[in-house]
Amino acid sequence: MNIGYRTQVAYGDPDYYALQLFNGIFGGFSHSKLFINVREKASLAYYAASRLESHKGLLMVMAGIENANYKQALDIIHAQMKEMKQGNFSDEELAQTKAVVKNQLLETIDVSRGLVEILYHNVISGQDISLDEWFAKTERTTKEEIIEVGQKIQLDTIYFLTEAEVQG
Repeated sequence: MNIGYRTQVAYGDPDYYALQLFNGIFGGFSHSKLFINVREKASLAYYAASRLESHKGLLMVMAGIENANYKQALDIIHAQMKEMKQGNFSDEELAQTKAVVKNQLLETIDVSRGLVEILYHNVISGQDISLDEWFAKTERTTKEEIIEVGQKIQLDTIYFLTEAEVQG
């Protein structure tokens, strides 16, 4: 299953740092709501995660589920999005996500391909965002800003490939 949301936020926008943290808590990491609630607690998915397409303002959810689990998995995903928009996440989840984002950035710049990726983002967006600025703005992002950016997120598309489609 793939679900696409429009975020109205792109790389370099003032709300981008809040959106990154929203995504991290929602489905970006192994401590996220999607991973814990869809995969671990409900045992409905082989994987359940989200990611940002930073330059197009998209948030995408991917979940590897069986046909029989479609409705229940979709309901839980929608519920987790609602929880995020209502601010139902803890200060601990926020602190953990900030730490993981920082570590991810540090790992990215540790290899030449990662440095190229960061430079690419700056060139494509017409921005010049330094890592120090990225770290500082991420660290300063508040729960209220994450809730605000969540209000901009709108469901766009749900795509589900059934077994019949796979088999031919």
